[in-house]
Amino acid sequence: MVLGLPPLPLEVGDAQWMNSYGWPILALVGVFTLSLYLWSYLSKNFEIWKAHEGRYFDSEVLDSSRRMALIFIVSLLAISTYAVASIVLRWTDAPSWSGATIGIFKVFTIVIIILVAQLMVLVLNRIARRSRANAGSHKAMPSAMEFSTLLLSYIIYIGSIVMVLLIAVSIFMSLDEVFKDLGAFLTANEPNIIVTLAIVMGTYLAIKVETTILEDIKFRSKKFNPQVIDLMSGTIRYALMIIGSLIVVFNIFLMLEMETVGVLIVVVVLIFICMGMALSYSTLQNIVSGLALMDTSPFEVGDRIRIVEGMMCDVIDKGLVFTKVKTMEGEIVDVPNNEILRERIYNYSRVANHAISVPLKVSFEIPHERVESYIREAISNIEGVLKEPRPIIRALEFQGPNILYDINVFVRDVEKEPAVRSSIITRVQEVFQTEGHKVIVS
Repeated sequence: MVLGLPPLPLEVGDAQWMNSYGWPILALVGVFTLSLYLWSYLSKNFEIWKAHEGRYFDSEVLDSSRRMALIFIVSLLAISTYAVASIVLRWTDAPSWSGATIGIFKVFTIVIIILVAQLMVLVLNRIARRSRANAGSHKAMPSAMEFSTLLLSYIIYIGSIVMVLLIAVSIFMSLDEVFKDLGAFLTANEPNIIVTLAIVMGTYLAIKVETTILEDIKFRSKKFNPQVIDLMSGTIRYALMIIGSLIVVFNIFLMLEMETVGVLIVVVVLIFICMGMALSYSTLQNIVSGLALMDTSPFEVGDRIRIVEGMMCDVIDKGLVFTKVKTMEGEIVDVPNNEILRERIYNYSRVANHAISVPLKVSFEIPHERVESYIREAISNIEGVLKEPRPIIRALEFQGPNILYDINVFVRDVEKEPAVRSSIITRVQEVFQTEGHKVIVS
């Protein structure tokens, strides 16, 4: 439509001017003033309301409500400005004004429907979270509440989408034509629609069954910790959703007689998934290694172990990708699971006593009985060395003019190994030097 600026009679005292232009403009000023007051009131009280959460709202609901209120106020101001401009500038005289105005109000209605649907879903989620928190250990009520709120959320989403689509299509054609075309489409594609709905319901039920089973396993399994079960549950859930979504997308394009586009979309999505898995190969290796470690259980949380590069540490957490440990120096280290599987694992928590081996070379000229006597004298008073099992002293081999001996002592606390080893070396050195002999510690 062609819109122009008409000549305005500016005599303020003219009643006709006030009726035609003055009152609409004053009304618009009033609407802007009221909107500013309303927004100022809401902005001031939103922060107060956030500090006092209720049954139906929390900070997330209030933040979303604040954004919705702003969108609603701006939209209302835009429509009010358009209405006043139509009166003042005489756009109402244009033949196309009526159709354009109806279209604008339909767009505004779509915005309102979307905002209200989003707010209702947020409130339902808030109710479910609050019920779950109040229920404590009672599992039946939270599950029923979650199922009910989830079902209502889907109904609200589907209903709002249908209403938005009908209003959007009605902007360009009459509702009679919309329902007629929709009925013909449903009749022609009834089998595919039933299959699509069955896939959606089957995917939903499969996800619920999988979640229920793994939740039960999470509280019964001693091999897999809860975080691993949750990760496995999430992986299966996303896999089912991706498979179901791809099938539904293909069926939709098939009903629209665009199966080539559907096949192309499915292939592109699968290519991206394969590329992502290829780029995450090391992560997948760690996951497989984590499952192997949990299945074989060479160590548990709380065990003291020696793993990668001889690192002595305590196990804090067994993850699917990393094992979290604490070293003797107090450092927290996340060790990739595939690195642990490539190394030998020494678990010191599964045996009562721990052996410490100290090799040394002694001159061939010193009799074995005297060597053993010196060594036993040296280690007899070392703190931490157990009397039972008794220390073992073995002659291993000749090395030139020397004999290689191996001293094995046992301790209860593996953390004392460095101190005990140092004491053995220094005490043996002192005894042999006191007796006038030379000893070489390997």
